[in-house]
Amino acid sequence: MATIAAQIAASCTYGHNTTAGSGDYGQNIGAGYTSSQVPVMIGDDMYNKEMPNYPLPYGLDDPDTSNFDSWGHFSQIVWKGTQQVGCATQFCPNGVVGAEFTQYFTVCNYYPPGNIQGAYSNVGAPLDQPITVELTN
Repeated sequence: MATIAAQIAASCTYGHNTTAGSGDYGQNIGAGYTSSQVPVMIGDDMYNKEMPNYPLPYGLDDPDTSNFDSWGHFSQIVWKGTQQVGCATQFCPNGVVGAEFTQYFTVCNYYPPGNIQGAYSNVGAPLDQPITVELTN
């Protein structure tokens, strides 16, 4: 998963690509985070900030997806069936196409993919605690 994520990130083109390699994986992407900042991207921006937006109650196969863009990273991160995760961050000296003012592109691939319509019962309720991310120098 990480090798394929690195290939996609090396394209320096911001956008989802779930066909590289064998395909059949889910994906979260982010721009503007150095490799040392990826825990903040995943823990704070994609988990803590999106968790409150997930449509309650948990356990429904078909929740309201009208605001999917505000919680789709979170649900992929916590998808119960995930067996493998691989992430890579690429420094793009000429910038990231499609993401203004940044030179960093991060791709995380999840296998098997989550966010499957009709199967959102795979999103478990969180433990009512935010993820705490501590960065050290």
